[in-house]
Amino acid sequence: NMPYVPSQVTGQHVYGMLVMLMKMHPNPSRDLYEAILQHDGGEYGSLGCDFPHPQKQQYPILKVIDEEFTNNYLEYFELRKPELTEDDKLWLKYLDQAEAYLYLKSLQSNDPRVGKVKYNCEVRCIEAIEELKKRGFTFD
Repeated sequence: NMPYVPSQVTGQHVYGMLVMLMKMHPNPSRDLYEAILQHDGGEYGSLGCDFPHPQKQQYPILKVIDEEFTNNYLEYFELRKPELTEDDKLWLKYLDQAEAYLYLKSLQSNDPRVGKVKYNCEVRCIEAIEELKKRGFTFD
C-alpha cells in the first residue's frame, strides 16, 4: 500500500462501487455484480495484500502476484470467476477508479503524492467513460 494514503476498508470501497453501479448502469449483469464483490478478494485477510495500480504498472510481476492472490481467494471461498464482457470490464475499471478517486478526494489531503494518485484515478475514469460512450452508454 502507499503509506501516505490512509487505507480504505475493502468493504467500503466495494459498497461505493455497488451504489454507483446501481445508480449509473442501465442493466448490469450478475457477473458484473460478482466481479465488483470479488475484484479485491486477493486483499482479504492473510491471503494477500493490496498492490496499488501504479506499482503494478511499474512492476508487472506484482500484477501476476495479485492475480494469484485473487485466484487463491476464489478457490478458498469456492467462488466462480465471473465471465465479464468487454463492456463489463470497462464498467469494472470505471467504478473501481471512480470510487478510489472519491475516497482520495474525501481525504482533503494537501500531500502532492495523494494528488498525483487522485489525478491518475481521474485519468483512468475518463478513459473508461470515453470508451463506454463509444459503446452507447450515456452519462448525465
